[in-house]
Amino acid sequence: MALMAGVLSVMLTGLYRHHGLTVELDDGTRMRWPLGMAPRGSAREARLQAARATLAEAGRARDVPFAGPRM
Repeated sequence: MALMAGVLSVMLTGLYRHHGLTVELDDGTRMRWPLGMAPRGSAREARLQAARATLAEAGRARDVPFAGPRM
């Protein structure tokens, strides 16, 4: 049973991506906002990537530093 759960976990890790936005604060700490998980190559993943790009662009327009894309 544990072996089957492990195999299933590895398969899901390969099929899904976690998307988030990381803000770098002045004191060097980072704050992460999770946006969600989506299957690789799905329409939901495309929406999450577009949302992350929009949020990052809005933040950069206000001089908020963001970490690079992390998926």
